[in-house]
Amino acid sequence: TNTNTNTNTNTSTKNEGLQAKNKSIDHKRVQYQAKQRARKATIHNRSIPPLRPHVVDLLADEFPNLEFVANGGIHSMASVQDRISKKGSSSSVIGAMVGRAAINHPCSFATADSLWEDDNNDNNDSVLPSRGDVLLTYIDYCDEEEQRVSALGVSLGSLAALRRRLAAVPFHLFVGEECNNLYQRRIRKLVSRAERHTAKSILMAALYEMPAESINKSVGDFTSVVEDQNVHRYVERSGPLQKSIY
Repeated sequence: TNTNTNTNTNTSTKNEGLQAKNKSIDHKRVQYQAKQRARKATIHNRSIPPLRPHVVDLLADEFPNLEFVANGGIHSMASVQDRISKKGSSSSVIGAMVGRAAINHPCSFATADSLWEDDNNDNNDSVLPSRGDVLLTYIDYCDEEEQRVSALGVSLGSLAALRRRLAAVPFHLFVGEECNNLYQRRIRKLVSRAERHTAKSILMAALYEMPAESINKSVGDFTSVVEDQNVHRYVERSGPLQKSIY
């Protein structure tokens, strides 16, 4: 009897301890920490092993019956054009994939469509739009998209999440231009209040931070990214906006 009583008491004490421990766990915090660990692992895997873009040419020569697309080590349109120009030596390398470089500096890839145009096409010298035209056209799209989603009766939280995603798209539109930091800072500040501000109002407020010279500048006229410019390095601490983009 004493043995049974002691066993029951020990079991009861353990159960109470487990219950107390479970009550003290902040599940949201645990999930957040797990998400952060997974993100760090993804960032780490982007540099380990190091990129070896020349390997694609070796593979193309070894397997001429297959088609390859280069991925990694592409930082500008010049890199893309250099990659495409090698098609003669490695005919099975049919193109190049561009990701982070285009996101960090979209205007530097504004002429990418020219790679698909015929050299004899008279439209090759068509005038590219200004940054302001691009942003205003996108703002009209944001307004239409919000109205469409709102008509579905979604919650305010879902609508705010949509606004953050919409506002994230043109975040790097003015990289390299005067007052770009003010433009990005305004977006960062207002997306944290997306429950009260539409994507249209967020982007219009950010646009007002830019001088007319930058607004009217063609997307094909850009400043090359240098090391001290404000681009996302993937190892810095990110807020909700950067996570929406990357």
